[in-house]
Formats: sequence, structure tokens, C-alpha cells
Amino acid sequence: MADENKMSVVKDVRPGTKNLNLVFIVIDVGKPNKTKDGNDIRTVKVADKSGSINMSVWNDYGAAIQPGDIIRFTKGYAQIFKNQLTLYVGRSGSMEKIGEFCLLFSEVPNLSDPNQDFIQMAKQHLTDKPGGQSTPPPPPPPMETNTNQGPTSPQMQKPTGGSGGPNNQRFHPYQRPIASSNSGGNEKADPRLLRRQNSDNNVKQMPTDPRQRGNPAAASAPKPAQVNTSRDPRRR
Repeated sequence: MADENKMSVVKDVRPGTKNLNLVFIVIDVGKPNKTKDGNDIRTVKVADKSGSINMSVWNDYGAAIQPGDIIRFTKGYAQIFKNQLTLYVGRSGSMEKIGEFCLLFSEVPNLSDPNQDFIQMAKQHLTDKPGGQSTPPPPPPPMETNTNQGPTSPQMQKPTGGSGGPNNQRFHPYQRPIASSNSGGNEKADPRLLRRQNSDNNVKQMPTDPRQRGNPAAASAPKPAQVNTSRDPRRR
């Protein structure tokens, strides 16, 4: 384990080393890979005058880093990931940009190249731990949470049917619900339906001639001829 304030160089990094303090320049920034949790992880190649190594950067740190940045790396650690020695910042670590481009560096040796000695050292480091369990993936830097967000409004919840599942039925303005077979007796007993049926029958039986609506028998009998006597000159 390195001292907290001791400055190291890339060539001295080994699997399981903690509290690493380095100054290096960014050579290349890889494309982001999204995890299942929605985090963006980038592989960044960094180097100093002693060699180069890969560094795994999460979320906003990876989006801010550009090739040519000179970074002070504080309280980081290194471990084997996919048979490659990789630097990590961790929760207690930090990175600070202190300049651009003006730093002497060398890309060889590349400590992230597959190295059997490093792999054996990583396995030995795991066996020395209680339980012999592998180190979990490093967590991302803490994210700010929105504490002002209130509880979920009931209006945002999806409506559910009687069975507890989602209600997939849609109301159609020109479509009436189909009555079940058990509702036949209720339709006959409904007085509104009976009045409507009686009114329909009365309309069908009503004669078209307005004279037949009052007394059909009287309308069918012949009416006597009426003579207008007001114009008879004999009665003036």
C-alpha cells in the first residue's frame, strides 16, 4: 500500500495498490459503454514519462476529460479487470485538471497489456483476503438526488380493471356494450323499455289519414252533400 501523500509513477502501479497519487496526461478517451444501471463508463488511456495504463472513468468525469489534459490523480487504486491492469478513482479519490499538453510521456511499457505476472498477483491478492472473494466492480461517484420530489400523484397511476390488471378496454362513442345472456329478464321488466315498445306499436297502427285518427268507423261512412244556402237569392 502506497503512502497517502507519496507521488508514484505509472510503472510502479501493481494490482491491489491503493492510495495512488499520480500526475499523467490523457492520450485517448474511449467511447462510453452504458451499464444496466444506466451509468456511462469510458476507458481512458493515460501516461507519464515511465509508461502508460488504462483508467476506468464513470459518468460526468468521462464526459469532461479530453485528450491532452494533464490530471492530478489522488487516492486512486488499481486492480485487474478482464486481464488488464486498470486504474480507478473510487469514492475517496479525486481528479483535477492542472494543465494541457505540456508533459513528457511514454506509451511504453503499457501496463494494461495482458501480463501473466499481474494476473498471478491479483489471484494471490484475492486468496489473502478473508473468504477469498473477488472485489466487486468499483461504484460510480455519488450522484445528487432530488429531495424536493414529492410522492407520486394518483393521477399518474394507470387505471386497473376489476381483476387487478390493466384496463385495456376503450370507450367508443358509437358502440354500445353487448348485454350478457343473464340480462334478458331485466330488459323485459324495465318499464322504460315497455313504454318504448308500446309507443312504437301505436305509431305503426296509427292511420295516415288525419280524419281516421279520431273515429275510423265514422270516417269510412259517406258524408251527405252540403249546400251553401247563404247565396240563394230567394232567402235574401
